[in-house]
Amino acid sequence: MKKLISFSIALLSVINIFSQELKYDDLKVDANGRHQYSGEPLITSYVSKDGTVYKVGRKIRIGVPSANKKFAYIMNGGVGAALTGLEPEPVRNEASNSEAVIKTIFIKGNRRTGFYATIQTKGISTYDIQVEKAIQSGEIKSSWMTRDEALSELKRNNDMLDSGLITQQKYDSLKAIFSISVNPQRKSKFTKEQLNYSLVKANQLKTTGAVITLSGCVLDITGIVLIATAPVIGQDWGYFRFGYYNKYDWRGGWSVLLAGVGFTAAGIPLWSTGATKKRHIKAALAKFEGSASINGIGLKISF
Repeated sequence: MKKLISFSIALLSVINIFSQELKYDDLKVDANGRHQYSGEPLITSYVSKDGTVYKVGRKIRIGVPSANKKFAYIMNGGVGAALTGLEPEPVRNEASNSEAVIKTIFIKGNRRTGFYATIQTKGISTYDIQVEKAIQSGEIKSSWMTRDEALSELKRNNDMLDSGLITQQKYDSLKAIFSISVNPQRKSKFTKEQLNYSLVKANQLKTTGAVITLSGCVLDITGIVLIATAPVIGQDWGYFRFGYYNKYDWRGGWSVLLAGVGFTAAGIPLWSTGATKKRHIKAALAKFEGSASINGIGLKISF
């Protein structure tokens, strides 16, 4: 029993060491131009300037664009942007009033421009969100709570009200916030417009991956041909070949072949990721269109 308790304490200690909470004030720049956060890189929660807590694994609610039908502080991110090296694109209007699950929280910025918290989401569409500016502009709403969490918070604040620890006005304002999670209005995680937009992005990712992969294959074949037809650049004596043998210039062929291998290695993950996302999005769209397949028979249901 003692060993079990000791193990549990050690496990909790490890979790506390590698799980850190980042606060808005931690990002203020000191006299040396550094932020004041000194915790571990693995940030599991962020407390914003207005006191909202964003935790990894919880949902975040997207608001509405702040300008030109595009979000200014929410960008398309994920493996596609990372592998292609392309600049992230602003998320379009179709993502308005949707939900996303928080995947990671990290610090961005520098001494000159200042430091700020960024949230990356996961799912069909991956977003990079500059938290504070997104809050100020209305591009994200308060952090999402599950129904059980909201009920628990309502009960806790009701007990505090009965004990006189908070005022009726404070309780009413908190109740209005938690009631959104207790009685959610949205029945679907994504709208049809959002899925169609994500389908376009998935097609683009798949096409980009296919083009890069096929280009790599062409380069591979070209490199092999160049190696096979390399010109003779001289002769050398070979003790184990019993005479002179030709020396070939294989440098150009090997360079092209290695470049092709690199293109292929970069293109295959993009192609695969785009194809997988496309398949999942089409399955989600089928629910909106009322399509189903039973024992190989396609059914079309119109409402």
